[in-house]
Amino acid sequence: MYSINDRKGDILKALVTEYIFTAEPIGSTYLAEKYGFGVKSATIRNELSEMLDLGFLEQPHTSAGRIPTHLGYRYYVNHLISKRNPKKTTKGNIEKAIAEGELLKETLLDVTYQMSRFTKLLCAACIYKNTNLNVLNVVLSNIGSHRALLVIVFSNGDAENRIIEFPMKLDSDMVSEINRLLVTSVQGKNIQDILNILSRLSAEGNAKLGECLSVISKSIALIFSEFTCAEVIMNGEEYLFAQPEVDRDIEFKQHSLDLLRNISSLAGMLTSEKYTAKKVVIGKEHDDIMMQPFSLLKQPFHIGVEEAGVLAIIGPTRMDYDFCIPLLEYASKVVSDSFTNIIGK
Repeated sequence: MYSINDRKGDILKALVTEYIFTAEPIGSTYLAEKYGFGVKSATIRNELSEMLDLGFLEQPHTSAGRIPTHLGYRYYVNHLISKRNPKKTTKGNIEKAIAEGELLKETLLDVTYQMSRFTKLLCAACIYKNTNLNVLNVVLSNIGSHRALLVIVFSNGDAENRIIEFPMKLDSDMVSEINRLLVTSVQGKNIQDILNILSRLSAEGNAKLGECLSVISKSIALIFSEFTCAEVIMNGEEYLFAQPEVDRDIEFKQHSLDLLRNISSLAGMLTSEKYTAKKVVIGKEHDDIMMQPFSLLKQPFHIGVEEAGVLAIIGPTRMDYDFCIPLLEYASKVVSDSFTNIIGK
């Protein structure tokens, strides 16, 4: 990215600040009258023109002022931002939400609610799930001629259950034999080992037993996939559709709808390595076209030394970075400190 001199930096900072709060193109005359910069309007116009050529600004219409591009916002975040620490009342509301929550999910629901009210943006939390789990026990219980309840207990103490439909009729002897194989073959093993063992047992047993074990194997794989999928919590969806961009840009409205319909894609972005390393992703920096009208701010939280999840703020690229970034950092720190103290790590 190009570097710019101090005067261009001052002008860019003023333009971004004004655009964030007005959502209207900013002209040189307006900047000269409000900020001065010690130069004439024509000089500011020339500086704006040069930054347009650099790709930091764009001009929606020939006679209009300029607005920042994703490159302009990126330069602003990297070099010009003036973080505004949350007010005491804001911190108090965040702390209260955390103090009143007993479970992590409940707490994150309250925290994202408070954050969304302060930022007037979509706020989210993603809880990472541990994929390095072993299975302590698997039990199959017959509940009908072709149906059974499968219960899996994981090494972290969590349990999942599903009702499974079998194409063949199940009798008590078959269920007893399946449970015997499950107890002796899969207890204490990880999911991949279990699937490999069940595949082998399916091939070695009689046709009916093999078919039952195949159905169980597919169900276990599905349960594990769902259980270990990162969970996304959101608040403030209504604020996406309250943005001025919704009325001016049909694509912004469509992408907002797509974002809310594709929670799994958002979970992937919050947990992927690229987004883990980069805590501010702006506009066209997103690989996913759906996300390119937006900026994503992300801050991980920890329980003890382990990263347990992430808090995020999502809004138009025209968001108040000066306020949102320190708010996100503060909320993440308080969540981390609170749950680390509870668990005693």
